[in-house]
Amino acid sequence: MSNQFANNTTSVITCNNCGEYIQKKYCSHCGQKHDEHRIHLKSLLHDIPHAIFHVDSGFFYNVHQLFKRPGAAIREYLQGRRKLYFNPITYLAIMLVLNLFAVKITNLHYYDEQELLTMSPKEVEFIKEYDASQWWFLEHTYLYMLLAIPVCALFCYSFFRFLKQRFNFAENAIIIMFILAQGVLIQSVLYLLTGWVRNGVFIRSMEIVNLVLMVSYASYALFKFVDPAKNKVRTAIACTVGAFIVLSLMLASAYLLMWLSKLL
Repeated sequence: MSNQFANNTTSVITCNNCGEYIQKKYCSHCGQKHDEHRIHLKSLLHDIPHAIFHVDSGFFYNVHQLFKRPGAAIREYLQGRRKLYFNPITYLAIMLVLNLFAVKITNLHYYDEQELLTMSPKEVEFIKEYDASQWWFLEHTYLYMLLAIPVCALFCYSFFRFLKQRFNFAENAIIIMFILAQGVLIQSVLYLLTGWVRNGVFIRSMEIVNLVLMVSYASYALFKFVDPAKNKVRTAIACTVGAFIVLSLMLASAYLLMWLSKLL
């Protein structure tokens, strides 16, 4: 009996992460997998493909789920099933960095030098000012997001009350951040695919395509989130208008802050 007890006590393992006793493969306190081996090159190389391509949880899980089932994914997060999902604030921040990287690497501009030769001095000034303002938005996104997200969350608060669904301010902010982050991802992909083209007319037309895609995604995500039971046409129209207003508020916030920055 004493030998058996001794064997049991010597087999007790503590979690390397939180110090709690582990009886199974995973710690019941923090969830970390028990692994008493040191990290070696072989194990590191083995983990790289999984870390990049797995969609079971984290960043790529967000990307996958917010395209496949945006309404259900956002509802799951709000209802407390958050372990699988990447934090919406961090997710949005990463997408904004990716967006800036996309325009930097493609050296995106909304005109081309050949085009400027055919324009009047006034038109050249206008198009260059437009290009400069777009770059200001891209480089100062974090500033106007601080204003735009609360404003959009307040609008969504009223929007959902109109549809007889109640979510508090923080929950509306999370809805906005998830939808906005995915919209920024769409924009980044579009920039990476088309930003290499040195044709001002084409690049400016892509801005219209970008707006249509972002409104379409936001409308679809809101529609799926609302999960209409009866009048789907009315709900779809309301979600489209809501998505357009949200993006308009984002743009208005950006121009307001740019105007204030010039005054200061």
